[in-house]
Amino acid sequence: MKNILAFILLTTSFLYAQHQVGSTTLNEREVVSGLDVPWEIKWGPDDYLWVTERSGIVSRINVETGEKHIVLDIQDIIYDSNEAGLLGMEIHPEFNSGSPYVFLAYTYVSQGAREKIVCYEYDANLDQLVNEIVLIDGIDGNSTHV
Repeated sequence: MKNILAFILLTTSFLYAQHQVGSTTLNEREVVSGLDVPWEIKWGPDDYLWVTERSGIVSRINVETGEKHIVLDIQDIIYDSNEAGLLGMEIHPEFNSGSPYVFLAYTYVSQGAREKIVCYEYDANLDQLVNEIVLIDGIDGNSTHV
C-alpha cells in the first residue's frame, strides 16, 4: 500500500487532493518534482522514499519536506535508452539491523547491452551508497523488451 501511495504522491499534478477509500480519507500532495523517469520507488526502513531514476540516480526523499538526497550517481556507466537504464532496486530486509545493503539492477554497454545485479552498502554518515559488489554480470540486455 505504501508503494502505491508513494507513486501517487510522486506522479500527481495536483498540489492537494482528497480521495475516499471506504471509510478512509486519503490526502494527496506532491512530494517532489523533476524526477527523470522514476523507475523503482520503495518506502525505506528509514521512512524516506528510495527512488531510482532510469538515468542512473538513486535518491532518498524526505516525504515531509520533499528534500531529495542523491545517494548514488552512476549516470556515466548506465546505458539509458528506451526501457534500459537503472531499473530494479531492493532494500535488505534487515537494513536497520546491521545489513544496510541496497541491491540494484542496471543496463550498461559492453559488446552490446548487458545487465548487471549489484549490491551497495549504505553509509549513513556520508548519506551515500558505497562499495559496489557485483553479484551477477554479463546478462544479455536490450533497450526494449524482446
